[in-house]
Amino acid sequence: MLFPRRLPLLLAMTLIPPACAANPPAAATPHAAPARVLLARTLETDWFQAPVAGRPTISLAIEGGDLVLSGSRKLPAFCMPGDHANAFTEGLWNFDCAEAFLLNPENGSYLEINLSPHGAWWACLFSAPRVRATPHGMQLPGVAGRGTATSQGWQTQWRIPLANLPKELAFSPGTTRANLTFCLDREPQRHLTLHDLGGGKPDFHRPEKWAKVE
Repeated sequence: MLFPRRLPLLLAMTLIPPACAANPPAAATPHAAPARVLLARTLETDWFQAPVAGRPTISLAIEGGDLVLSGSRKLPAFCMPGDHANAFTEGLWNFDCAEAFLLNPENGSYLEINLSPHGAWWACLFSAPRVRATPHGMQLPGVAGRGTATSQGWQTQWRIPLANLPKELAFSPGTTRANLTFCLDREPQRHLTLHDLGGGKPDFHRPEKWAKVE
């Protein structure tokens, strides 16, 4: 019996699988969802429009299921003595401090968050401007605060699961109103704000001037 001339080639293709079949490519590694930046700004002037050195930069973002506040400055930090990462500490606003204010416009409740260069933090719920609903602050569950401060500058971050924000806040991009601020330096202390709060004596507690988080 005569075999077709092409049969040896067909047999070879059947018996010797191609390399790609023997070594299939590795499955692609899924990437984490990118952060959703809600607010971010380098604040170059203080409350009185005087220039501020060190490029203080602040942002609010959603990463996965967390709300994340970040701050940095390219100058040495002026820190509360003894503060450390993730410590719940009142009075941080008397030293270098990144801050966020989050408002529920439906009921007037708002949350103030303070974050030190080392990652110490403090939060308080207010029912009206400067009226504390939680007199001694609010120790929120699941918070992680961390920071690094050197002679070259500092950077700090605070994160919390969105589900652990106080229910009074009813946090929701598109509805929640917010502002980001800094307290910096000493003698004199400098106050920086992302949104124009109307001048006069520095006062961050002006929720009617905060803007919607888009």
